[in-house]
Amino acid sequence: MVEITSPHGRWEGVAIVFDSVRPGEVFVPGHYGRGTQSANQHTWYARDPIRHQPPLKSSPVAVRRLSFGEPFAARTFA
Repeated sequence: MVEITSPHGRWEGVAIVFDSVRPGEVFVPGHYGRGTQSANQHTWYARDPIRHQPPLKSSPVAVRRLSFGEPFAARTFA
């Protein structure tokens, strides 16, 4: 379990580490959950001046390990 915090909120969940995600970057699916359980709730409030879209792909966060879990084999999806 990890805790991910941003200037706009906090989220806890299971972390899965993939070699395809570069060091220093975090990916969290943002389209699931309700209310404060959705990762999109913790992104910047700023909006693009032309499209009025939030910068969902570029919010600064901190990641902290809460507990160790059992490792599992990653599945490959075709």
